[in-house]
Amino acid sequence: MTKRLCLLGLVLPVCVASTCTISGDIRFVSTDTLDVAEADITISQTGDGTQATVEATIRLDALTYVTLQDGQSVEVGGEELTRSSATGEYRGSIATAAQYTVTVREPTRGVQDTTISAPGDFAITSPEDGGSASLSGFTVSWSNADADLKVEVTISQRLLGEDLTLTLAEGVDTGSIAVTAARIADAGFGQGVDLTISVTKINELDAINGFGDGTLQSRLTQSITAEPSA
Repeated sequence: MTKRLCLLGLVLPVCVASTCTISGDIRFVSTDTLDVAEADITISQTGDGTQATVEATIRLDALTYVTLQDGQSVEVGGEELTRSSATGEYRGSIATAAQYTVTVREPTRGVQDTTISAPGDFAITSPEDGGSASLSGFTVSWSNADADLKVEVTISQRLLGEDLTLTLAEGVDTGSIAVTAARIADAGFGQGVDLTISVTKINELDAINGFGDGTLQSRLTQSITAEPSA
């Protein structure tokens, strides 16, 4: 593998790669083999939607993004991801499925696959869609709890022209989570405008074949609205 210096003014970053460009504090490089890179790939679907979105970052470190060379590619569900020139991320849209296969193509190392299952279908059971949620505290519950999955709950409201959001951190899927009055007050939620309550179930793998390190997530989000009450 070659090592070259990229010079921009007095900045002398060392890139373990064949090419190197700089945009602000972020470097964009191409690397001879992807097994030195770290990838984070997220596959997200919403409700009963027929399409899932895919977002991927490929890096050597926090400030060094990898640009795939000819012959290198990442596919999800048979669709090749394309790079955003603005962010360095790779993105795509694929048909929803019960399982997704990530394919990493690397001329010097061949083709390697990783398969992840999508979270099973579920529904938010409390509050009821179109029902009420007390600003003094309430519980969000959902069906088909699965301790092998993580879950994230997000509550949002657009109040007096301001977007308010409360996100309850990822944890094991137990089927419910309490939303306390203190958390509601901190978020600034008020009466008069519906709350949007979203529950996201997450299946996660801590390795992606073809990369040196990485995380692969499949996420399914269901949402309802509820009227805030005293």
